[in-house]
Amino acid sequence: LGVCYVDPGGGYGTRQLRFSRRAQSSRSPSRQKATEGPSTSAAEYTNTDWEQLPVVSVGLQQPWRQGYAGKLAAVMELLHELGHAVHLIASSYAAPYKLFGGLHLPLEVLEVPSILFERFAMDPRSLQAICRLPTSANDQAQGQVGPPRHMDTETAQRLSMQLKAQHSSALDFQEQVLVALGDHLLNAEAPVPTNRQPSDAASVFTSLWERYSSIPHVPASLKRLSSLPVACHHQATFWVYVSAWCCA
Repeated sequence: LGVCYVDPGGGYGTRQLRFSRRAQSSRSPSRQKATEGPSTSAAEYTNTDWEQLPVVSVGLQQPWRQGYAGKLAAVMELLHELGHAVHLIASSYAAPYKLFGGLHLPLEVLEVPSILFERFAMDPRSLQAICRLPTSANDQAQGQVGPPRHMDTETAQRLSMQLKAQHSSALDFQEQVLVALGDHLLNAEAPVPTNRQPSDAASVFTSLWERYSSIPHVPASLKRLSSLPVACHHQATFWVYVSAWCCA
């Protein structure tokens, strides 16, 4: 389909290579004189001015060592971003597929492929094929360096059950809804107040969890606290993950 570059230390997100038809045509000799003057800014280009290429770059935040994930969160992040990558590559070709690309779809639809790919980690057969064990130091010392071993069946089943409970249960979904609601209450106002204090966000999320959380009288869980920086970064768009979760 295309080319996917994965950079474990490249930060967060998937980016697609694009070029502008107008910028490319303005470099032709026949139009060089006519296009002299102030250059066209990126803001002046519309969606129809960009040509998408089947090339994407995936940047990851979770630590990887020698091609192996140190924890399950790294596998979930990789699968999430690969969902975006496959979607962008597949939508790079001729119409009507381009209409389903990142330039034309709303956010809640763009997140569906990534959430679907996360589901691979919750299937023991898929998880067993994805996760591999590197050669142990003892085997290397004895000169027994062979291909990586796939995860055994029992471990894959146990881990997939754990991931389902963490990322695909009714309780987890309820907590995601509360994060999305708190994000909306804090950031939906336009423009966002500049004098807002961290205590304001703490007050909003604490009141939501105390009133609607699945765990009575508990202001927050560690997992939901770890999701707050992500919610604040999205600025009233965290609800798209909840919508995509329902579709997936």
